[in-house]
Amino acid sequence: MASLCTEGRESRLENQSPPDKRPRIESGDGCNKSVCEGGSDDKIPEYDDDDDDMEMPEDVCKEYARQVEESEGFEVDDFSQYSMFNMVTRLEINDYFRNLATPFAELAIKQFNEKENTNFVFVRLLILTSMVVRGVDLYITFEAKDADGQIKTFQALVLLAPGKEEDELKFCRLKPSHTKNQGTTENEQVGKASLCC
Repeated sequence: MASLCTEGRESRLENQSPPDKRPRIESGDGCNKSVCEGGSDDKIPEYDDDDDDMEMPEDVCKEYARQVEESEGFEVDDFSQYSMFNMVTRLEINDYFRNLATPFAELAIKQFNEKENTNFVFVRLLILTSMVVRGVDLYITFEAKDADGQIKTFQALVLLAPGKEEDELKFCRLKPSHTKNQGTTENEQVGKASLCC
């Protein structure tokens, strides 16, 4: 397993790349939390039972559950208009998430190359999803090409750890043609959540 090392408040990739510019959430005095290092100074919103999110209808929930199970969390449509605990959420690949996920994808393909004796180079992000756990699981689907220019699709799972713990690259693999019930390292299954159905 690879990890991102923390030095003070800056995260660095193992290969000593420039500091990670993603926002960090830290506890201050009085348990007030704020986003710093490139993020805003806005307070983290508190949970509100009166949110406008709707409970997921049973038919939508079944489709959501099917997508999570078959893709192991990597390819899930946007269900953000609904509310569910530990929901796998589709992320828009905007500048913020591109800057967050690209260093992880580059580290993932580097680890894959070392393990498999290959020479792939990161090309672009395809899909990002996430699920809040103890930290956040970030599911990254991306393309990489080999020396012959052949492009393949890869999947990497990263745990964005809370506080001062180290972020962890859980695995990187070629995207399976069919991921349903296909385990990962140490026979663990990813993308499983408490589903409503």
